[in-house]
Amino acid sequence: MIISILVSATSLTESGARWFMAAAGIASVLIGSSQTGKRMGRAGWLNGGLTGLAYGAIMLILALLLDLGLTANSLITLGVGFAAGAAGGVWGVNRR
Repeated sequence: MIISILVSATSLTESGARWFMAAAGIASVLIGSSQTGKRMGRAGWLNGGLTGLAYGAIMLILALLLDLGLTANSLITLGVGFAAGAAGGVWGVNRR
């Protein structure tokens, strides 16, 4: 909703808005996996990585439901989700 207001009210283009949505997704994976790592207390990279992988899988399922199909970017989505989740999990364990 906020991004659509920014697109209509400012000079932000729809392609530029994609970067904001990607950044928001990565931020949510980092925050969620850091909480997972903090609560688990050990193996933060694995627990956080699985959290990020789950987020990526949910995004892919939503893409399939919207008939967007699967592409090579789908694998990149899963990889970035795992990597961001692993980083957040390590951060969460070290925050403990």
